[in-house]
Amino acid sequence: GWLVDFINRFGDLGGFDKLLTRFTSPENKLTISIVIALLKPWGLCYEYLTQSTIKKYFAPIIEFVPQYLNQLAENEFKVEAKTESKSDTLSAVIKWLRHLASRLPDNDKACRDLDELRLKMVLRLLQTNSFSSKMNALNELHKLIPSLSPIHRSTINRLDDNEGLTPEKFIKWIQDHEILDIVLRDCLHQPQYVEKLERILRFMIKEQALSRN
Repeated sequence: GWLVDFINRFGDLGGFDKLLTRFTSPENKLTISIVIALLKPWGLCYEYLTQSTIKKYFAPIIEFVPQYLNQLAENEFKVEAKTESKSDTLSAVIKWLRHLASRLPDNDKACRDLDELRLKMVLRLLQTNSFSSKMNALNELHKLIPSLSPIHRSTINRLDDNEGLTPEKFIKWIQDHEILDIVLRDCLHQPQYVEKLERILRFMIKEQALSRN
């Protein structure tokens, strides 16, 4: 269809080379907003990209972007988190990268690393002083929980949707990083915050993962 023709034309004109250079050249300054803008089209149409294209042009990006996010200084991260759009979040970037990674051969490690990065970014958002950032983090956790249900996981057939995150891993992450202690510290006067928090607590109770300690 026309989308495939457009992708082919983009490649013929050197678009993928320029995209890779935009990410990897030290002369080009990146922000989260730019990363979102550059990755969104390809994260949404990854199924139409050939495996060779993904391996040549996107594999280096899949490796680079997590390094970029991890190296953001705390003050830079806070600024970026505050200016981040409501619809295109950090988690969306990681999701697009995961879609692309799912098309690579021997992709298990890359997908696991991106799952871990997703949780790491949620933790960083929770640790900021910004209410909107904390809400973004809770929204992300809120979206994760349904995907952990046995019914949801049993209906998944496509490799790119086969999340490596299990209820056990999710609970361990919550416990190891004392997520409940963090989210219970403040913002409890905000109804929408408490609503999202309640969903997490219900999940923990259902999984028998809450203790008096």
